[in-house]
This record gives sequence, C-alpha cells and structure tokens, in this order.
Amino acid sequence: MSFAITIRMSNSKIHKLVFTRDALVQGILKRFAKRSDDGIKKYGKTMLQATKSIAQWIDDAQEESWDKIVYLEKIKIELQKGGKDGKKEKEKER
Repeated sequence: MSFAITIRMSNSKIHKLVFTRDALVQGILKRFAKRSDDGIKKYGKTMLQATKSIAQWIDDAQEESWDKIVYLEKIKIELQKGGKDGKKEKEKER
C-alpha cells in the first residue's frame, strides 16, 4: 500500500510526495533521489531546468542504453561462470 502527501511549496507550487511500505521500492526511490541530488550538484540545475536539443537528449539516452547493454552482457558472463566470485569455475579446477 502506498500513500501520498500533498504539500504547497513557498513558490505556490503544489507537490505530491508518494510513500510506500515496500522496502525494495523505498531503496530504489532513495537511490533515485540521491542520483538526482548528485546531478544537481554536478550540473547546477535540475532535469526540469536542463536545456538541450531533442537530438542531444536522444544521444544521451542512446549512450545510457549502450552502457546498459554492456553491463547486462558482463552480468550474463559472470552468471555463466557461476556468479561474481566464479564459484563454478573454481569448483571445476578442483
């Protein structure tokens, strides 16, 4: 079950904060918020304030997708070896 709290900010904007009792989702939301804060610190603005051309946004999304494909391939190789520590490989050597 999740619930929302609506708050009015000093600039008269209304924001809805969503909460959940699901610990997994809470962890994801915390990591997401930290990533956002890190980006604001690095670039000095929020994603809402960021300005790029549509082509630049597409390029950024493609680059992130390519990275994801590489990460997934690495994970697949590690799983085939028996996990990050390569247990299956070590067991075969014995």
